[in-house]
Amino acid sequence: MNSLWSDVEVKTSAADRLNREPFSRKAADLINSVPHGAESTVFGIIGAWGSGKSSVLNLIEEHLSDDIQAVRFSPWAVTDTSGLLAEFYSTLLSASPHLSKKKNREVVAALVRKGLPALGAIPGAGTALRDTANSLLTPENWNAQFEKVQRILESEGARILMIVDDVDRLHGEEALTLMKTIRMLGRFSNVHYLLAYDHEALCDALEPKVGSRDRAAAYLEKIVQYPLTIPAAQRRHLKLLLDEGLDDLPAGTLLDRNSGARIRFEWFYEETASKLITTVRSVKRFVSQASHYITLVGVDEVDVGDFLTLTFLRLHFPHVYEKLRLWKVDLTGQGGALDPNYKAPDKNEWLERLGSLLGDTTRARWAAETMKSLFPAIYHGNASPEVPRLSHPDYFDRYFLFGVPEGDVSDLQVNADIQRVLGYGSEEFSVDDFRATFTSETPGTSYASVEKAASITRPMADDPATAVRLTSFALWLASVNSDATSPVAFDTWTGELLAKHPGFDDLSQLNARLGGLREIRMLSGGLNRASTLLEHVYDQGELAVPAGAALSQIKPAVVEVAIRELIDYAKSMPSPVNTRRFFDTYGLIRDCEGLQVARRKVSDALESGDINAVLLVSFFATVDSDSGGMGNGGGSLSPDGLVQLVDLDTLRALEIRAPSQDGYTVTADLQRHFDKVTSLFSHWREGLEK
Repeated sequence: MNSLWSDVEVKTSAADRLNREPFSRKAADLINSVPHGAESTVFGIIGAWGSGKSSVLNLIEEHLSDDIQAVRFSPWAVTDTSGLLAEFYSTLLSASPHLSKKKNREVVAALVRKGLPALGAIPGAGTALRDTANSLLTPENWNAQFEKVQRILESEGARILMIVDDVDRLHGEEALTLMKTIRMLGRFSNVHYLLAYDHEALCDALEPKVGSRDRAAAYLEKIVQYPLTIPAAQRRHLKLLLDEGLDDLPAGTLLDRNSGARIRFEWFYEETASKLITTVRSVKRFVSQASHYITLVGVDEVDVGDFLTLTFLRLHFPHVYEKLRLWKVDLTGQGGALDPNYKAPDKNEWLERLGSLLGDTTRARWAAETMKSLFPAIYHGNASPEVPRLSHPDYFDRYFLFGVPEGDVSDLQVNADIQRVLGYGSEEFSVDDFRATFTSETPGTSYASVEKAASITRPMADDPATAVRLTSFALWLASVNSDATSPVAFDTWTGELLAKHPGFDDLSQLNARLGGLREIRMLSGGLNRASTLLEHVYDQGELAVPAGAALSQIKPAVVEVAIRELIDYAKSMPSPVNTRRFFDTYGLIRDCEGLQVARRKVSDALESGDINAVLLVSFFATVDSDSGGMGNGGGSLSPDGLVQLVDLDTLRALEIRAPSQDGYTVTADLQRHFDKVTSLFSHWREGLEK
C-alpha cells in the first residue's frame, strides 16, 4: 500500500497535500522575527488529534532561519519528574556546542539538581538523598546556577528552538511538570519553544491539577504567548486524499470511479461521512481499515460500496455495528416471510432505537443516514435486495465474517467457472469441471451458483455469442443436476438468456439437449419469463436481431418433448406428484401454443390403446370420498381441459376398459375410484351425444 496511508507525518513542503505550507511559512516567519537576545518565547501549534500538527511542525522547521538551531524534546518518553528535567537539559545540551563542553556540563548538572525542588520532585533514599541534600547546601543558589548557564548561552549567540510534539499525550502530572520546566527552569534568552497540542485534551489533563477547566485554560495562556491554531483541513483536500486512498485499494476493488458501487459510496460520503471524516488521520484510518478487511473477504464477494460504508459505521458507531447482526431480520426485510404478523420498524422507531443506543440525537441522525444507505428497505418498505449488497439476506453474513460462510458459494469461484464455460469449444461440458459450484453435491451450492450466475451474466449476455454459449450450458446443467434447477434461480437465468439469444443454428442439437432433460416442465418458468421480458421490459432495438428468434424456435421443440412426457404421465397410476407433473406439462404445452399438436397425438395414443382412457380421464375427474372408500362419495368431471387434449370424435368412440386389463395392479380402493371415474365419464359422454 502507498505510504501515504500510513500514519506518518508529512516531512517536506513537496509532500503537503492540504495546502498547509502557507500557514507553516507564516508561523516560521513569526518565530524568525524574534530578535537575538530576546527573552524565551513560547509558540503553540494547536489542533485536534489527527489534524496534522506533526506535519505542520516539520513544515515550520523547513522554513526556519539558518541561525535557529531546532531540536526535538520528547517529554512523554520519560517516566518521572527527575527524568523529564534531565531529558530537557540533555536536549538543550545537544543544541548548544558551548554547553556540551565538559567544563560546562557540571554547571548544567548543578542546575538540574537545584531545579528538582522547584518541580516538586521527591529525592529517593540512600545515596540519592545524600547527594541531593549536599547539592542543596552548596553556597550558590539556583539563581546563580541559572545565570551561569544563561551567560554560556549568550556567549554562543545562536538562537535555539525546542520543539515539543504530542504534548497532549501527557498525563496531568507530566503535563504540569513540562509547563513548570518551560516557565521556570528553561526561560533562557535565545531559547524558545514550539509546542504542539490539542487544546481541549491538554486542558483535560491539567484540570485535576490546577482545580478547574477555566484555571487550566488560563494557565496555558500564561505559558504560551503565541497560540497558533491550524486551519481546518479543507473538505476538497480531504476528498482528494480519500480518492487516492480508494484508488490505491487492492486491484479491482471499485473497478473505476463510474462504477455503481463507487458512485453510491461517493454520494454517501458527500451527504454523511464527510461530517465525521474531518482530519487527515481519520482519512488514513478509514482507508487503512478498508484495505485490510476487503482483502480478507475478497473484492468479488461483496458490494464494495456497501463494504466501505459499513467500514465507516464500524469506525464511528461501533455500538451500532455490534447490533447489526442481531437486527438482521429487520434490516433485510425477512420479517414478513417469517411471521405474517410482523411489523417492520418505521423511520421514527429506528431513530429512537439508535438514539437510545448512542445517547446523542445528532449522532443518532448520522447513524440513521448511514443505515439508510446500507439498508434501503428500512425507509422504503420491502425494497427488493440486490446481489451482492449487504441488505440481501444471502450476503449479509459475509460482511461480518469477512469471508464466505459455510453453505454458501464464492462469487469469485462462480465468476471463474462462468469464464470456464465461455472458454469451452464445441465439446460437451464436463461435470467434474464445476464440482465447486454448478455440479456440487453439497446441498444448496448448485442452486446458489445458478442464482449468482444470473446476476453475473446479465450484462455479459448482451453479446449474442455469449448468450448462445451460456444457454447451452444452462440446458446442459438442467440435464445433469437437479439441485441447480430450483425454480426461482433457474427460471430467472434461462429466461434472461433465451430473451437475448439470437437464434439456434442447429435445431437437431437443440432437440437432443431438450430430450436429455429430466423433465421438460422445468423450462416452463424460463420460457414465461423470456416472453415477459420481450413484451414488457427489453428495448427490442438493443437486443440481438431478430429479437425473440430463439423463443420462437425452442417452443415447438419443447412441445414435442412435452407431449411425449405428457403421454407417459397419462400412463401412470394417479398420485398427487404425478398429477402435478401432468398439469405442469399440460400448461407448458398450452403456453407454447402446442395444444393442437398435442390433441392429435394424444388422440392417436388413445385410439391405438397406448393410453388407458380411465387413467387419462382420472386427471380431469374429482372423486369425493367418505368413510366408505374412494368410490362411495360424489364427484365431478372437468371436460373443458379434456376436450382441449382429445378430439371429440375420439372421446365419443373411446372403449372404456379397466386399468387391470392393461396389466396395472389395482387395489380395491383404486378400483372403486376408477369405477367412479368411469361413471362420471360415461354420464358426461351420454350428455354429449344428446
